[in-house]
Amino acid sequence: MRANWKRTSSDKPCPICGKHDWCMLSADGSAVICPRVEDGAHKYLDGSGYLHIIDKTIAIPDRRDEKGEDLPEHSLVMSTISTKMMNACDDSRLDGLARMLGVTRTALRLLRVGWSAMSDAFSFPMFRSGQRVIGIRLRNSSGQKWAIRGSRAGLFIPTDWPSIKPGVLICEGPTDTAALLSLGFNAVGRPSAMGSHALIEEAVAGRPVCLVADTDSVGMDSANKLAEHLRRSGSCPKVSILVPPAKDVRDWVNSGISREEIATHLKAASMHQGGVYLCR
Repeated sequence: MRANWKRTSSDKPCPICGKHDWCMLSADGSAVICPRVEDGAHKYLDGSGYLHIIDKTIAIPDRRDEKGEDLPEHSLVMSTISTKMMNACDDSRLDGLARMLGVTRTALRLLRVGWSAMSDAFSFPMFRSGQRVIGIRLRNSSGQKWAIRGSRAGLFIPTDWPSIKPGVLICEGPTDTAALLSLGFNAVGRPSAMGSHALIEEAVAGRPVCLVADTDSVGMDSANKLAEHLRRSGSCPKVSILVPPAKDVRDWVNSGISREEIATHLKAASMHQGGVYLCR
């Protein structure tokens, strides 16, 4: 039976986190899938979020499609909208965003950044492996972020993916991804600190990876969980974690560190026996 879930909205926000985007409510109100809140969750559903049971007297709805697959598929509608937004974003507007973020215009073009005049915000398409669009994130000039209704949480993947470069850097969010791409690294971004394990495994299978973690407790915990998942699955020949001496990857790149210096840290992380390499 096809899953019977509906996206949260301003009229019906998530009862777990209170937000009106990303989360999903079961039609009968018995359960919520929230990607933000782990506490009290029944379990984690890869690629979607934490399943919270609200009414335990009602049977939990099946979130799988008729083929029993959990991963979201390509959305032609999202792809069409994303292309229109990308075409609406000229070089002048993109250059302004690049200066604000401290990244290159080329990196933003690789991520297919667009412009939504209606929302007065830049658009960042989200993908699964195979360049299949499954959602669109918006970001305005104030740094506020939200997603177009109907979006599924996906990865920020550059157009030249998979690159001929063997290794992959995994970071959080599109702007951190753009920062690494600006220095010529082979990078892919997660949609948030938690989850998306199956989507990442699908995208990076067979490649050595390094998780570049945010330095806060959420970022570290997230990196450790993803690393454990990839190691347990055996999908990647080598998995390492690198923690930069900055709040996040983009701050690290904007501090003026060179590609060569980062490459040296990555080599040290790959050889580190403790699992987590802290940059000094």
